[in-house]
Amino acid sequence: MNTDLISDTLRSVGTIIVVTLIGSVLGLLFGCVLGLLQIGIGLGLINGAIMGFIAGLITVIASAWLRVRRNAAESG
Repeated sequence: MNTDLISDTLRSVGTIIVVTLIGSVLGLLFGCVLGLLQIGIGLGLINGAIMGFIAGLITVIASAWLRVRRNAAESG
C-alpha cells in the first residue's frame, strides 16, 4: 500500500478533527456569551462542531483537489 496515501489520509482526518474541535470551542464560547443557560451553551457547542466539521471537510477537499491538479500539471 502506498504510504503517501496513508499519510495524506491521516493528515486529512487530523485536519477535520482539529477544525471540528476549534469550531466546537468557538461555538461553546459564543453560547456562553449569548446566555449562561444550558440551552445556549449546548446549541453553541453543537452548531460550532457542525460548522467546524463542514469547514474541515471543505479544507480537506480543496487541498486534495489542488494536489491532484498540481500532480496532473507536473506529469502532463
